[in-house]
Amino acid sequence: ARYETSSGGVAPLNHRLLGVDLMQLFPNELALANLKGEISEDERGYCSVDEAVEWLKELSGLDFGKDVASWEEWVHSQNKKIPSKLADY
Repeated sequence: ARYETSSGGVAPLNHRLLGVDLMQLFPNELALANLKGEISEDERGYCSVDEAVEWLKELSGLDFGKDVASWEEWVHSQNKKIPSKLADY
């Protein structure tokens, strides 16, 4: 998801902009946020990109490597089945 910036550009919509507590995310959403680099090392819920990929592989039984678009598609398909604060975005 994206939002329009004050300068008219677009930027990714992430948990900080939504005011979502990271620990309220589903594990697949948290892993995806880490894969996308949206969580800094000093934030609760942080893991490395490699750890995020392993976590997503374990959760899904799939292996998209570091392909963010494929993982986003999978996470969003899961959000249709499980209500989430980010599912509407």
